[in-house]
Parts: sequence; C-alpha cells; structure tokens
Amino acid sequence: MAAGEKQNEDWEEWLDYISLHMVSFLDAHPAAGAVELSDRPGTTRIQLQEWEADNRPFVLPEDLKDLLAVSDGLCLRWKLRFRGEEEPFGLLQVNSLHQIRRVQAAYLVDFPEDAAVAKAGAPAAAATALATTSAGGLPPAGAR
Repeated sequence: MAAGEKQNEDWEEWLDYISLHMVSFLDAHPAAGAVELSDRPGTTRIQLQEWEADNRPFVLPEDLKDLLAVSDGLCLRWKLRFRGEEEPFGLLQVNSLHQIRRVQAAYLVDFPEDAAVAKAGAPAAAATALATTSAGGLPPAGAR
C-alpha cells in the first residue's frame, strides 16, 4: 500500500469518526438540535496542483492535501436548545479548496504567548495561526 493511500484511509477514518461519533453524540444530547453534517466529494491531484500553481510559491501541507482528496471540505453545525428556543451554537469547518486563500503578511500579527498554550507545549506560532484562521481569513480588527 502506498503512503498516500494509507493517509487517505486515515482521513476516511477521521471523517467516519466525526459522522458516527460526534453527530451521534450531538443528536443524543438534550441541549443540542438541528445537527447538520455536510461534506463533498474529494478533490483531484490536478485541482490541488492547479491551486499551488495559481498560488506559487505557497504550497498546501501534505496532510491537508490528503484530507481534501477524501472530502473537499466539510461542515458540522448544531444549535443550542435553551428556554424553548434554538440558537446557532457550534460549527466545525474545514474549508474546501476554492475557499483556501493566502493571508497577506500584513494581517499576521504576533500574539502574546498564552499561558495555557505554553503549558500544553504548543508554540506561540500555532496560537497565532489558529487565531488568524479562525476568523475565516479576515484580518484582525485592528488591521482593517
């Protein structure tokens, strides 16, 4: 078995885990409602190569390419039931290939290292990347 095939199987297992365990958990939880999971067919190697050609010198990480080959993004949403109403509450999203954009260096800022992140052993760069990408690739409020 080739390395790429093994990694695709790993991502397929991860997607199965999300669809079977997370969705089942949320469906069974009394405070969660309107659980929706959507995914798409995977991208082709040609589509990935075209993205990298269009965005040269940037390249996608191999693990992201492997995930996109299995499912071109996914979205898990759920609502919170509270006092007889349902409000949007949770979102787990992996962008599709066409949603992935370069973030201009001017929008990247250094965040002070969070003590909780430092305790867990994660570098400040990881916290910066998470903070930058969690806003959907938008520049931080102070940079607009």
